[in-house]
Amino acid sequence: MSREDKSIKSIVPGNALAAKVQKSKRFPNGDITRAIGKWKRALKDSGKIEHIKENREYVKPSVTRRAEINKAKYIQYIQDLNRDW
Repeated sequence: MSREDKSIKSIVPGNALAAKVQKSKRFPNGDITRAIGKWKRALKDSGKIEHIKENREYVKPSVTRRAEINKAKYIQYIQDLNRDW
């Protein structure tokens, strides 16, 4: 069985963040390390890990708004500097 066949057979229909454990001659009970690696990669690509890390603590809406305004001021400042040249 080729690597592509294994990756196709490890897909769980209807669940994008799941991976089946594939059995083979080398691993008669299944290769759990491949399934865990595929699952971790799917979690990372979906952005769920970053979302969980961001939501570890509550941030008030005024703080996020203030950060956006400060970022916009900085970008405007840099653009004004470049226009003067």
